[in-house]
This record gives sequence, structure tokens and C-alpha cells, in this order.
Amino acid sequence: LNEKGYDGSGFRRAHVELTRIVIDAMGRAGVRRLLQMSALRTGDGGQSWYLKTRAEAEALVRASSLDWTIFRPG
Repeated sequence: LNEKGYDGSGFRRAHVELTRIVIDAMGRAGVRRLLQMSALRTGDGGQSWYLKTRAEAEALVRASSLDWTIFRPG
């Protein structure tokens, strides 16, 4: 669950920026429900960029006006 480099930029693009794009597109299209696939241990203080950016993405979903379900499979 690591990537090349040490800044988390790849995970940030994949998890945070893409989630923001999807939320915006859903609003424009009038789609109300988002099913977000996250990861086990997201939000429990994990120090990897993977878990940190997953937590940021979840926060975006929760703060949106959408109806949402977040899955955290193992």
C-alpha cells in the first residue's frame, strides 16, 4: 500500500481529487446516491498515504449533500 515517492501525490489524485470530480459531476447530473469503496482501517489514524488519502476522500463524501454509503472491505 505504498507508492513511488514520499509525498502521496498518486494516492491523492486517485482518492481525493477523483472523489471531488465524481461528487461535482453527480451534482450536475442530478444523481443523489454515491457508493464509495474505501478501505479497512481508514480513519483510525493509519500513517500510510493510502489510508490518509482514503480518509480525506471519505470526509469529502460525508461533507457533500449526497446520500451516500461507504464500504470498508478488508
